[in-house]
Amino acid sequence: MNENHFFSMRKGSASPQKVYGDMKANLVFNPPEAVILMCAIVIASVGLNVGSTAVVIGAMLISPIMGPIQTIGFSIATGNKDMLKKAFVLFFKQVIIAIVSSTIYFWISPLNQPSSEILARTSPTFWDVLIAIFGGLAGIIGVTRAEKTNVIPGVAIATALMPPLATVGFGIAQSNMIYALGALYLFAINATFIAIASVIGVSLIGMRKLDVEGFKSERKSRKQLYILLTILVIPSMITSILQIDKEIITGSLNELVAVEIETDTRKVVSTELDYLGEKITLIIVGDHISESHLSEIESSLPEYGLQDYSINIVQNSFKDSITSTVIQSISPDAKSEDDSEVASETKSGDTNE
Repeated sequence: MNENHFFSMRKGSASPQKVYGDMKANLVFNPPEAVILMCAIVIASVGLNVGSTAVVIGAMLISPIMGPIQTIGFSIATGNKDMLKKAFVLFFKQVIIAIVSSTIYFWISPLNQPSSEILARTSPTFWDVLIAIFGGLAGIIGVTRAEKTNVIPGVAIATALMPPLATVGFGIAQSNMIYALGALYLFAINATFIAIASVIGVSLIGMRKLDVEGFKSERKSRKQLYILLTILVIPSMITSILQIDKEIITGSLNELVAVEIETDTRKVVSTELDYLGEKITLIIVGDHISESHLSEIESSLPEYGLQDYSINIVQNSFKDSITSTVIQSISPDAKSEDDSEVASETKSGDTNE
C-alpha cells in the first residue's frame, strides 16, 4: 500500500520501538499509580453520589486504567503473549482496587439514594458498544502518533471506565446486585471493545508486520477475543432494542398528551410510564376531562401506538373551591358505557363579615 495515501494509518506514526516502549510503560504500576487510581475512583464515586457530571469527568481524566487495556489490544495484535499476560494481571489488579475503594466510599457515605448519574450506568446498550469501539480506535491511533495529540483525554471521557466501576461499588455497598451487575457489564463492554479497537488500530498501521521484539501474528488469540465480543454484544443489542421501543412509546405518549389532553387551562404535571407493566399514570391540574372526552382519548389510543397500554388519569381541579382527586382509568378494552367516575368535592364554607 502506498504509505503517502491520504488514509494511510502509517503516516505520521511513531517507530515500532517507540510504540512498543510506550505499551511496556503502561504496565508500570507502583504505589504512586495505585494511589492515583484510588483517588480517581473516589472522585468518580463522589461525583456519582452527588450527581455532578463535572466531577465524574475529572475522575476519568486522571484514571490510569486505560493504559493496560490498550496494551492488551496491542499484545493480541502483535502476538506478544508475555506482554498480554502482564497486561491482564495488571488490569484485574486495577479493577479490584477500584471496586474495593468505591465500595468503601459508598459504605461510609450518608447519601445512599441512586442519583441519575448512577442510574445511567446500570443499563448498557449497543450505543455504548459503538462509543467504546470508535473511542478505542481513536485512542490507539493517538498513542501511536509520533506527535502526541489530545486524543487520549477525549477518549478517557467518552469511553467512561471509572463511573461504571464506581457504580459497581455502589451496588455492592447497597446490596443491590442489579445495579452492580449492570454497571459491571457496562465496564466489560467498554474495556473489551477498547481492546478490540486497539487490535484493529495496530493492524491498520501495520505494526504486526514489522520486525519488533516479541512480535508474532497470533490468530488464535484474536479469534478467542472475537468470540468474547459476540457474547458481550448480544445482551447490549437486546437492551438497545428495548430502549428504542421505550423511546418510541414515550414519544407517542408525549404526542397524545399534547394533542388530546393539554389545553391553555389544563396541564399534565406528572407522567409515569411503566414500560414492562404497560401502564401510564398522568397527573393533571386544571379543567376536568369530560366523559365524552375520555371516550375520545380511549378511541384514539391505537393512533398513537398505545393500544396495549392502560392509562390512569389523576385530575386535580383548583377553581373557586377545593376539589379532591378524581381518578379515571382508561384501558384499551374498556367500554365507554361501563365507565364510571368517582368524585368527592369539599367546598369551603362562606365567610361572614
